[in-house]
Amino acid sequence: MTEGKEISYSIAMAANIPPPNPMVLTGDWNTNWDNFRDEFEDYALATGLHEKPNEVQAATLRSLMGSECRHIYRHNLTLTARLQCDAKAILDALENYFKPARNVIYERFVFGSCKQEEGGAQVNERNPGGETPLLALCKALRREPTGPGTLKLLRYLLDNQADPNAQDRSGRTALMYSCMERAGAQLASTLLSAGSDPSMADYSGASAMVYTINAQHQPTLQLWQEGLLCLSA
Repeated sequence: MTEGKEISYSIAMAANIPPPNPMVLTGDWNTNWDNFRDEFEDYALATGLHEKPNEVQAATLRSLMGSECRHIYRHNLTLTARLQCDAKAILDALENYFKPARNVIYERFVFGSCKQEEGGAQVNERNPGGETPLLALCKALRREPTGPGTLKLLRYLLDNQADPNAQDRSGRTALMYSCMERAGAQLASTLLSAGSDPSMADYSGASAMVYTINAQHQPTLQLWQEGLLCLSA
């Protein structure tokens, strides 16, 4: 058994939590990658892997991604020795490979606009990946920092009755993604003003507060501390 597999096995046994399935390279890569990354990040949080040293997290990720994905990691990515010991850097590099750069926010905004024109309530219709336009927008912030354009699109969807508490297949909401991806306090505040519930938890039991703490994003943490993002009793 390799070092990474031994680490993964010991962590999983200690927490009695099954590891994620390997990345699947048949069918829709975009959806398959989203599923793998979501499952791995939930696993890392639930088992406490995210608190382990970076090299342990990276070794565990390599052992769980599957042989085909490992081949891409070894032969199609260019990562420095330092980044090879950083699980988030590996995940981001693989995401860039499986989900080529494009104007994701604009594309998903058009999706929401078309649904709005077709009948209003359909602004909450889900795409094949199980995302509403609002969820897709906030999830796309993983690589795109929040700016005026993003906030404008966010407000457009909310003004047209987008459900701020819609959950994706992992149970996450737009607020959770905004906190997880360090999208900014202003975006989180906008979601809360529209009725986003900060007490909601995803299927791993984590709330927006948990994701804010894990992301260590000081402006959003400060908002929690000031009571502007208070959890319900």
